[in-house]
Amino acid sequence: MIKLKVLKSPDIEKLVPFTFNFDQIKIGSKKSCDIYLKDMAIKKQVLTLKVKDDRVLVTGENSELFYKINGKKISGSKLLRVGDLITIGETQLLLESAKENWNPITVNFEEKISNAINETPEMKEIFDLLEKEVIIAGKEKDA
Repeated sequence: MIKLKVLKSPDIEKLVPFTFNFDQIKIGSKKSCDIYLKDMAIKKQVLTLKVKDDRVLVTGENSELFYKINGKKISGSKLLRVGDLITIGETQLLLESAKENWNPITVNFEEKISNAINETPEMKEIFDLLEKEVIIAGKEKDA
């Protein structure tokens, strides 16, 4: 999850907080960006923010163009911290938070199987056959 707040922008519609529930976003002047900026100073520049291990790596798509982190000119990639100020063109964004998404899906298979059998009794025979196949495959693997 990446949470950014646009502090300054010539595109007044973007002066809002943004929260993304995925680990990579693109910011820039291309319409395909997650945060599309109508900022004439950007000139087709795109930054990619990627969360990994609760850290954010910002990478400029065009290494010939610069962006700023906390006022310092950067080209290429830079590791960010929460609270860092990103400037691209005339737009300033504040990195408010970043956390790698990890949503384990917990499924109670016994309950699902029981429900399926209750709805269609023939399913018990199918599940019994599948269980035997899994046991046989497991024995062959162990041998």
